[in-house]
Amino acid sequence: MRILLIDRDPTELSGIRWFLQTYFPGDIIVEMCTVISEATESIQQFEPEVILLNIDLIPNNRLTKLYQLLQKHSGTIFAITTEPFFKNAMKAIDLQVAPPFCKTH
Repeated sequence: MRILLIDRDPTELSGIRWFLQTYFPGDIIVEMCTVISEATESIQQFEPEVILLNIDLIPNNRLTKLYQLLQKHSGTIFAITTEPFFKNAMKAIDLQVAPPFCKTH
């Protein structure tokens, strides 16, 4: 499985990559992108099955190449945010990100 991590903090991404490769061993290939201007190229070249992105980095403009590429992405998109703003929720809905995991006992 090809997973692309998009966030500005390389330390956090390294931790997420370590976690994925440690607890989900096998055929997992993890790429990281810390510069939003390079995200479009990373998606097109790497062709990830799963994208985990910090939705705070995505511009509100639906006409950007990255926004359009994410809307057409055939894989799964997971979004994280550090800002609990309505605009981020709207971006997540618009990009049809996967619903959060919920575990009940």
